Amino acid sequence: MIGGVAMAGMTDPNRIWTEAADRLKAEIGDGPFSSYIAPSAVRVDSQGNLILVTPTAYARDWVRKNALRRMNELWLGLDGLSRRLEVRCRAEMGSVPPASASREAPRLSSISSAPAAAPSAPAFAPAFAPATDGARAVRAAGLQERLTFDSFVEGHGNAFALAIAKQVASWADGHFNPVFFCGPYGYGKTHLLNAIAWEAQRLRPDAKVVYLTAERFLSTFVRAMQDRSTAAFKESLRSADMLLLDDVQFVGGKTSTQEELLNTLTALIEDGKRIVLSADRAPVALTDVEPRLRSHLAAGLTCPVEA
Repeated sequence: MIGGVAMAGMTDPNRIWTEAADRLKAEIGDGPFSSYIAPSAVRVDSQGNLILVTPTAYARDWVRKNALRRMNELWLGLDGLSRRLEVRCRAEMGSVPPASASREAPRLSSISSAPAAAPSAPAFAPAFAPATDGARAVRAAGLQERLTFDSFVEGHGNAFALAIAKQVASWADGHFNPVFFCGPYGYGKTHLLNAIAWEAQRLRPDAKVVYLTAERFLSTFVRAMQDRSTAAFKESLRSADMLLLDDVQFVGGKTSTQEELLNTLTALIEDGKRIVLSADRAPVALTDVEPRLRSHLAAGLTCPVEA
């Protein structure tokens, strides 16, 4: 029996979702819940159907495959009206209000067609200047001009990684998010991230492409805390259309930096922005990285770069 007799027969969707989400989190674990369920929200459409709205199509497909059946079992055990949940991604719902600020108990709201407010301009110009002004800005972001797809040497061990990199750079729909390249030092991960950034900027000159190493992320974040400019630091990253972060293993053991990176990735994924990462080993092997962040890193496509 779910939630005991006292919990059965509720009709308020907000209370039902709060209880069902808490129980689902206990069953599937904090990592998957934080990655796929917490960023989602239950909404009601014009026909009165209850819809779990996920931020991305990838999250929608994950929920359908791994959690929707159990979610409906929990819901039906609590709902006195015996309703069922459907799941759709945000793009399928049109313009939808943001999910509730509560990560633990997403709230129910009606679907609105009101346009989203334009984001405010960031007041912080980081050292890794975002690539909004074409090649000059990309170069200022720390990219190397020689590291392009044309100069990348394809072989048996990196052909799949190269194909995925080109797909990401093309802004193709149906992408995995994030894409995580892993492999030992010197195998071409940084080359691929540079090539993606150059090509993505060439194809969409108006897009904001941000590339930086994890070490630079760390140092800039620390400086922003010292200067009390963390809000501008957050905005400078979370307004990116594509974020490329190299050598993620270097955030291991740095608690506050990992928390900030987790929040950044969550915000970008919720907004459907592209994320590309690299490290010297797969996400599951980053044992000094906090489990919730590790779960986010592994939530998309892990792509080995081999000899």
